[in-house]
Amino acid sequence: MLYRYGMRALCSPVRSASPSAPMVALGIGLALICGPLAGCKPLDQRTFNPAAGKPPKPYIPPAPPAHVTPPLVEIIAGTTPDTWQAAVTKATRAALARKPSVLFPVTAVVRAQGDARAQGAAM
Repeated sequence: MLYRYGMRALCSPVRSASPSAPMVALGIGLALICGPLAGCKPLDQRTFNPAAGKPPKPYIPPAPPAHVTPPLVEIIAGTTPDTWQAAVTKATRAALARKPSVLFPVTAVVRAQGDARAQGAAM
């Protein structure tokens, strides 16, 4: 008998013309639950760590500080000229003998005066 009607006749459910009330309620409930969940973001590793999966930024150490060479000759204010003139003359002649177009940076510290003319006169 099973052979005559086939498996299809046994496995297919009997359907009525209209769906029953529990089935309608189940469909509405499923739509109400699944509808809002469809707009949710799925959980993954970026949910808990936003930087996950991004390549790391390499640490670039800051440049080392520039080497500051001390001045060749330093003359402190108030020193008598006979104390420093011989040393400065000797150093300038040695530098000019090595390189005739040498530049000598001179730094002078002067107290602030009223205007630019007074500042120049104080130097």
